[in-house]
Amino acid sequence: LWYPMCHHSYPEALYVNDYTVKRGDTLWGIAAKMKNQLLLSDSIPDLVEKIARTNNIVNPTLILTGQNLNLAEISSVKGTLSSSSLPVADKMLPTRQSGSEKKGGLEWLRIKSKQFTALIKASSKRQGVDPMLSQAVARAESGLSHPLAREAILDPNAVNPDGKSFGIFQLIHETGHRFHQLLGLKVPYNPFSANQNIQIGIGYLQYLDQIFSRESILTENLNTTAVEDISERKKFQAAAFNAGEGNVARAQQQALLTGKDPTLFENVKPHLPTITQNYVDKVNLIISSLRSYSVRS
Repeated sequence: LWYPMCHHSYPEALYVNDYTVKRGDTLWGIAAKMKNQLLLSDSIPDLVEKIARTNNIVNPTLILTGQNLNLAEISSVKGTLSSSSLPVADKMLPTRQSGSEKKGGLEWLRIKSKQFTALIKASSKRQGVDPMLSQAVARAESGLSHPLAREAILDPNAVNPDGKSFGIFQLIHETGHRFHQLLGLKVPYNPFSANQNIQIGIGYLQYLDQIFSRESILTENLNTTAVEDISERKKFQAAAFNAGEGNVARAQQQALLTGKDPTLFENVKPHLPTITQNYVDKVNLIISSLRSYSVRS
């Protein structure tokens, strides 16, 4: 079972001296681990600032794989932080390039992200998409805070390390331009416009819901298999958002060839790339977390 960050169970002993950034790390994830395992009184934002200041990091939202972080002065103890002991959700966080430092860095993002979340909820309701699914996908794509945190920090200037996807929903240009046109947006396409990126990202999720709600012809030899169960279909939406609808439809065909029901994601999952399998797991965890917060409030 997964719970919000404050309820994670970590290994009993951890002593920190320095740490080498691994793919998927963020300063927020590293700071959260330090706080929980070393029982530090500092808040996570304060720890992020201290780590950034100690290591001369100008933009706390941007750290590089292989970068060495000096944590000894912050923890005041000696030892090693092992990346293998980081929570799975932290490992799954994207390490992305960001241009948001020019607009005020993490504090600016924290404030603006409340507006982004409100836009996501409003656009989801308008386009008939589950707002929790949209929020979970956005967090999985450009989230800088812990994915299971109550409030998201989303980066509208995020750029994937491969340089091919951009903004809050990490749109590739082909998809962005296509849905920009389909949605009839009047302003020029700009993937770093939060408003545009959100509308287009959710528009794409709506499209994925439509093509997996009924048998849909994608190419001459490739169809989707209709998934009637709504909660099950959300898994197919998330998978297709990550891997593309064609790859998910092919995975459905492969499941069918092995005698499995292609409308159940668990049967389709083994035929998808590992990164997509992890992505869907991550989205499902975030949705569960959002639901738990909704019940409490």
